[in-house]
Amino acid sequence: MITVGSFHAGTKHNIIPNDAKLQLTVRSYEAEVREKLMSEIRHLAESISEAHHAPKKPEITLVDSCPAGYHDPALSERLIGVFERLLGKDKVTREEPVMGGEDFGLFAKHFGVPGLQFRVGGAKPNHDPEVGLHSSKWAVDPEPTLRTGTAAFARACLELLGKK
Repeated sequence: MITVGSFHAGTKHNIIPNDAKLQLTVRSYEAEVREKLMSEIRHLAESISEAHHAPKKPEITLVDSCPAGYHDPALSERLIGVFERLLGKDKVTREEPVMGGEDFGLFAKHFGVPGLQFRVGGAKPNHDPEVGLHSSKWAVDPEPTLRTGTAAFARACLELLGKK
C-alpha cells in the first residue's frame, strides 16, 4: 500500500517552484514486497525526471518506518478463546488485516517469538462510528476501557504462563 501523506511545492500561486517534496507511506505485509515497492518508486521518479529533462535527478530519502503488524495465527486463535471466555463471544471480533504501521510487530520478529496485538474498543456510548482512532474528535471512555484492557491483558498473560 502506498499513501501520499503530504505534498509541498512553492510559496505562491503565480511562482513556479524550484522543487517539490512528496512524502509517502509504503507498507506491505512482507519485507520483500516493500523492497519491491520502494525500488519501483525510485525507478518511476527517476524515469519521469529523465523523460522531462529535469536538470538533476530526484533526491529520494528513505526513512525507516514501522511495518504492517503481523499476528501469529495459532497464538491469535488461542487468545481469542481466552477473550471470548472473559468478555463473551459477542464482544470479541475477528478483524481483517489492516496496513496500519505499528512498531509492536518488531518485538516478535526481533525475539523470534509468536506475537499479536489486540485492540480494546474504547469509544464512548453513541459515538460516531466514522470517527476513527487518530481523529481529533475521538474520545475514549477511560474507566471501562482501562478495566477491560487490563483484564484482557492479564488473562492473556496467565494463559501464556500456563496459570489458571
